[in-house]
Amino acid sequence: MQQPQGLILDFDGVFYKFNPNSNHVLSHTAATAARNCGVPDTYEDLLAAFLRAGDPHAFRRQWQKQHNVDWLKYHHAYHDGIDVASINSQQDATAAFAELAARKLPMLILTHASQPWVKRVLSHIGLHAFLPDSHIIGLEHTNGLKKSESHEPIMMAAAILGINPDRLAMLEDSQGNLVHAHAVGVQTAFLNYGKPLDPQPTHVRVQAASVSSLVKGLGL
Repeated sequence: MQQPQGLILDFDGVFYKFNPNSNHVLSHTAATAARNCGVPDTYEDLLAAFLRAGDPHAFRRQWQKQHNVDWLKYHHAYHDGIDVASINSQQDATAAFAELAARKLPMLILTHASQPWVKRVLSHIGLHAFLPDSHIIGLEHTNGLKKSESHEPIMMAAAILGINPDRLAMLEDSQGNLVHAHAVGVQTAFLNYGKPLDPQPTHVRVQAASVSSLVKGLGL
């Protein structure tokens, strides 16, 4: 494998993790956003549903079918409502990113979150100056198409960076997001936080417990 010329980065789970006790806060944010976007269920019922699901990020497709709720409106309402105090930054990832940026390595964040949320977090952890807005692709920029569902978001990232996919690396903490990247030739790196995949899937080139170790494993 040739040394990558650029890097596509995931965001949540890589640059930060939510506080262990944040599920109730995030579920409150999600329930409030859903109500404000036209879901007729009571706040209490929505809160209970989100707490059971443990995944307030996800838009419920039945809202669109039953209540004509716009997924994009919910996407922004939810992320705009999150307090950055609910996150813990990952110092290893922050330091590794700053070092790569200082070396002028072309980089781009490809996330299922929103671009304004990414910008708020980057500002919060002191990295806001390193990436232009054009290099932060939120789910709103892919019309809701996820990198776990299609290679198109990866190809969009490659086009913005101006680098062929086979000369790019992609770093993720969700190995399922690497399947389509691997299929188009991207060198894939999985952040396993000390829980390695065994056996290692064919769509994962390297895996390690830290971002700095993955960077070294990619030859960057």
